[in-house]
Amino acid sequence: MKIFISIFSGTFTGVIAMSFLEMAVQSLYPYPEGISKMTPGLLEEYLKEGHRMGLIAILFVMVAGNFLSGFISSLVANEKSPLPPILCSFILMLMSSINLLMIHHPFFYSALSVLLPIPSGLLGFWIQIKFFPRNLDIQNNLK
Repeated sequence: MKIFISIFSGTFTGVIAMSFLEMAVQSLYPYPEGISKMTPGLLEEYLKEGHRMGLIAILFVMVAGNFLSGFISSLVANEKSPLPPILCSFILMLMSSINLLMIHHPFFYSALSVLLPIPSGLLGFWIQIKFFPRNLDIQNNLK
């Protein structure tokens, strides 16, 4: 049950963080007049010739969200197993892949959005284990 809660909390935290960060990026790189998320055809054309910096910023948002989900899931799980961060990153990668299938993106964005989630989630796991250790022996003896 603890693993399920850690995966849920990590995924939820990652989704919320990516949503807020993506809103911040969209305020820096707004869509042109007449283009929104509700017009996929126009959005595809804009992505083909649009701002590369906006896409790179969204990749950083995705990496940050996966990092945070890996960090939170390993913190909640209180184990030295990388399974919860990997599963959180995999779930977030599936969500990103659905977006890639619905709206065609440039190749570099598609490739990096599939390759980066799991390593960034594992980086969050490693940072949590290395710099924010929790004493597992004391907590396990209290059970």
